[in-house]
Amino acid sequence: MLTAWNPGGQLQDAERNAAAQARLIAALHGRPVVPGVNGEGRWREESVIVDGITLRDAADLGARFGQLAVLYGVGRRAALVWCGVPGGSGMRVERAWLASVPTGGAGWPILPPDD
Repeated sequence: MLTAWNPGGQLQDAERNAAAQARLIAALHGRPVVPGVNGEGRWREESVIVDGITLRDAADLGARFGQLAVLYGVGRRAALVWCGVPGGSGMRVERAWLASVPTGGAGWPILPPDD
């Protein structure tokens, strides 16, 4: 999940965020995306889920657009990827498994990795 909104965790106005998001979409060079929204209230940010992107490319794009982290996933595996700088210097990955909740549960808990 990628966004170009509010780089460096600094709130930007809607016009600046929209322009940055358009540049991010253009930088994806036509890759399939699913638009979404992350966060709420004043931290509500437009985002995209990018099909087929590698972890390194996702982190590089996040860094290029001033993001502190991106969310990356494959199958039931999800990772919070701290971007560092473009090219991977300082990139750090925090992995977790996603598990379904028994009937009657609320949401999808994050469980620690077992590897």
